[in-house]
Amino acid sequence: MNTCFFSGHRNVKFTKEMKKQLKDMVADCAEKGIHTYITGGALGFDTEAAIAVLECRKENPNIRLFVYIPHPEQSEKWPVMDQLLWDTINNMADRVEIISPAYTSECMKKRNYRMVDDADCGIVYYNGIFRSGTGQTVRYAEKCGLPLINLYPGFENGSWDKL
Repeated sequence: MNTCFFSGHRNVKFTKEMKKQLKDMVADCAEKGIHTYITGGALGFDTEAAIAVLECRKENPNIRLFVYIPHPEQSEKWPVMDQLLWDTINNMADRVEIISPAYTSECMKKRNYRMVDDADCGIVYYNGIFRSGTGQTVRYAEKCGLPLINLYPGFENGSWDKL
């Protein structure tokens, strides 16, 4: 087992403590042999997860970041600063894959399923809302039997000791 995906909500307001928790989680996973991390390139949790991976990679060059982009225009309507951060993350990633050449009604779901299919476990920030991309991804990962850690307050579950 060496690949972990991230999935979480876009509207997460990360505190310093949350950022540290995420970075510590990545560092802990790397110590356990998980060196490849997949994110979906979205705002919010995906962005913070990618930043945590890139920060940990400074200390552990074995760590790799893969970004699965649902379509090339993903960041087109975002604020300029978020677009610049998206570009920076993608330029620093070890691999960037575009799932669909253009936006379709299915490209997000395909991206989410591909992340799960290519991973052995997942770190999520899931608030329990059924109708969301994160909810869809979590349900698919559970159906596939992947161990998950949920960092959302009140929904914490799982343990890397099982890995």
